[in-house]
Amino acid sequence: MITHEQLLSMWEEDAGIDKVNLDREATNIPKLHHKYLTILLDIRAKKIAYNHKLEELKKEKELYYSGQANPKDYKDKPFDLKLKTKAGVEKHVNTDPEVVDLLKKIEYMDILLEGANHILEQIKWRNSSIKSAIDWARFTLSLIHISEPTRPERIGGWGVWVVK
Repeated sequence: MITHEQLLSMWEEDAGIDKVNLDREATNIPKLHHKYLTILLDIRAKKIAYNHKLEELKKEKELYYSGQANPKDYKDKPFDLKLKTKAGVEKHVNTDPEVVDLLKKIEYMDILLEGANHILEQIKWRNSSIKSAIDWARFTLSLIHISEPTRPERIGGWGVWVVK
């Protein structure tokens, strides 16, 4: 299972845009999207599995705390109180260490999902960022041509000659 530190570290490495190779950056967008979508779907599937496991665990704990579980369960883990009210059973179920541990895992999945969704949102706008970088490069290149009108040699690889 991926941790939030690993997710952030991966994104820190992938988030940068190489301004020299904007064409390669643009063609890598689908790969980046696939990478983080796979992570998001994996996290979502694990969260669903944890939620199903939590439902089953809560049912088991309700039987246990209400005194309706298998007698073998009480031999392995004795519970002397016989809770009569639904609120009392619910309180014990919700504070049971196994239930609390599973709830923490589900909360952590929510944090990971939020991070993966944010990364995918950034990837969605990556084309726009690359286009802006290209437009800026064109603009700055045009300023060079305007600011040096008497230059007698060829400028860059664009095939532009400046006449005196």
